[in-house]
Amino acid sequence: MVDESEELARLASDLRVAAFRLTRRLRIESHIDEVTDSQLTVLLWLSRLERAAPGALAELERVSPPSMNRTLNVLETAGYVRRIDDPEDGRRVIVEITERGAELASTARRRRNAWLKAELGPLPAADRRTLARAAELLDGMTLR
Repeated sequence: MVDESEELARLASDLRVAAFRLTRRLRIESHIDEVTDSQLTVLLWLSRLERAAPGALAELERVSPPSMNRTLNVLETAGYVRRIDDPEDGRRVIVEITERGAELASTARRRRNAWLKAELGPLPAADRRTLARAAELLDGMTLR
């Protein structure tokens, strides 16, 4: 008989492996030669948020502010983002995505969604409902 601790350890391991494989596959499916994965992630955040402070982006990505600043420097030089004075506090800077950056993020998002849709399509409705519930639970776990 398997005790709860062993069951939780096995579930944790299975989820970690599945999440790793899914993340890797989504990166492959949405690969964009012009940017690195971490740069693309910042563009995807900004495409949803429209604007954000560099510190907020660093927190979202769980990287140091200097690391985020280096990423933003590359994206800004390439014309994917721009820094502007914060309209609410002129001492601060916020980052916004440019049209060029938004197009790149949109392309990556479309590629990821197309692959996922193709994989989900053949599944029975019950399995899709299970995955929808799992997505809700996993999203909640990551927001804590």
